[in-house]
Amino acid sequence: MRKILCVVLLLGLLSVSGFAQITKSPDKFTEVTSFEDKVVFLKEFDVKDLNPDSVYAGIKDWGRKEYGKDTFVSSIKYDPKNKEVRITSRIELLLPEDSEGKRESVPMKYRLNVFLCQDKCVMEVKGITFHVPLPKDKAAVKTVHKSYRAEELILPSLKTLPAGISGEFRSNLEKSTIFFLNTLLDDVSVAINRR
Repeated sequence: MRKILCVVLLLGLLSVSGFAQITKSPDKFTEVTSFEDKVVFLKEFDVKDLNPDSVYAGIKDWGRKEYGKDTFVSSIKYDPKNKEVRITSRIELLLPEDSEGKRESVPMKYRLNVFLCQDKCVMEVKGITFHVPLPKDKAAVKTVHKSYRAEELILPSLKTLPAGISGEFRSNLEKSTIFFLNTLLDDVSVAINRR
């Protein structure tokens, strides 16, 4: 009786582990990272236990659903030979409340590359550009935006900020960017684990 109970318990554990998530999601982004003075967000997923074709198919399907709908907002390219998905997109970041109680929104453009390399799936976000609203002139009808590369606004090694950009705005922009990228990281993790 004891042996039968042990065998049933062992088989139950083995069947449950077969449905467990194999790829461990990497740690979340917590700060802005740079490489050769360029803002680059990079994460690797360990996929050695997964079929590369199914991982690529999951990423490709996810990319098509999330970024293939509106060509005015994003573009997507597939490279089946290198098992890579390249996405260029934009999003409207909603910043946290500032000290005056206002919440600003800032359009952000970015490039996302997700590709397989040996036993890893790599997520790389670079080419980030923010379109920051300039202070409105009383005579102006529309809000005017100025484009800034991420290296000009959120690079940790910045000594000075561009004119008209406060430290609070920079901090809120960094927080919103990291929040969005962590959401993107979770989405890519789910896409990798689709079978």
